Amino acid sequence: MYFTPESDFRRMAARRRLTQTSQCLFLAVCCRWRATAGIGPSAADGQRQLCVHPLCRTNENRTISREMTKILIVVGLTTLVGCAGQTSYVRPATPIAGTNVKVIERPRETVWNASVPELGKQFFVINNLDKSSGLINISYTGDPEKYVDCGQITSVVKNAQGERTYQFPGARASQTYEVMDTYLYVIQRRMNLEGRVNLIFEELGSGQTRVTANTRYVLTKQSNVQQLGGGSQNYTDTLAFNSGTSASFPPNKKGESTECAPTGQLEKDVLAAIR
Repeated sequence: MYFTPESDFRRMAARRRLTQTSQCLFLAVCCRWRATAGIGPSAADGQRQLCVHPLCRTNENRTISREMTKILIVVGLTTLVGCAGQTSYVRPATPIAGTNVKVIERPRETVWNASVPELGKQFFVINNLDKSSGLINISYTGDPEKYVDCGQITSVVKNAQGERTYQFPGARASQTYEVMDTYLYVIQRRMNLEGRVNLIFEELGSGQTRVTANTRYVLTKQSNVQQLGGGSQNYTDTLAFNSGTSASFPPNKKGESTECAPTGQLEKDVLAAIR
């Protein structure tokens, strides 16, 4: 096929316009990204910069720039719709009362003498003994989940990597989970319990002894909060409560707080060693 000089010129001009159009598209995306990211001019300034560029002065290229804006908006909205997060919290049951007393049909002296060595065999630490007043102080340090109810925590996260659901007891000793708010956060959470139990031995009458277990619960919560692609922060909170009562950790920025109450199992385990 024979090409005239005019046809060659038209083909070259068309190829040049196509190249300019591609370059202008790139400039439009780049300029708008910089304006959105806050590292360049505003969107309006970016548009003026784009239109002043020699490649982008034509009405055709300004139309392309507007079309690219629409595409970027649609992509942004699609991304936002695809990312979601929800957290929920179920508070613990009402503290159980009346489970920290045991009556033994034996004299106080006999019960006391049998209890001291038996408690020493358990995982409790004996801190203090006062036989004259009938007081033994012991302590437990470690995993709180068996002895404390801090409710149930649920976090649902959905993004490009899929949907994940985390559900765990608030008293769990160690838990890593994600939370989606404005950003995606990874939280490493640790809980530790120090329980101090006062055992009081009282003689009710001839051959009958009442033993009461009163516990002071001290819970420590440590959290490392890592923002995906950002920095991290560490938090430490402590709360204390007694047998049959409850308490809450300080609220977060949304006003939500974790409440904790004893299960009564610590008192039961201690009294089980008293015979």
